[in-house]
Amino acid sequence: MPNIGLTLEQSEAIVDYLAGGNQHFTEAKKAALLAFFEQQNAVVNEPAATEIFCTSLTPSWQLVLMALGGCLILLILSNLTWRDRFTGVRNKLVEKSMQH
Repeated sequence: MPNIGLTLEQSEAIVDYLAGGNQHFTEAKKAALLAFFEQQNAVVNEPAATEIFCTSLTPSWQLVLMALGGCLILLILSNLTWRDRFTGVRNKLVEKSMQH
């Protein structure tokens, strides 16, 4: 759910607007809606997980590190995929040279 970041006055104005002319909008519903808005405002002030780990790096350095990490992952995956490719060819060449 997105963080909305409303002030208390804005929250009350929204609740009053929603309650306007509605007979079924009780005080309990108003209180629940205001509590929801207050809870969302508390979430807005918490730092995101990425802010905790990457606060000292500029966005360009973050991009560089992500690119290097991606290259490393691709190299590891390609090594795992084609691990036996050259050894099979090398074994055949060695066998051929031993026959002569």
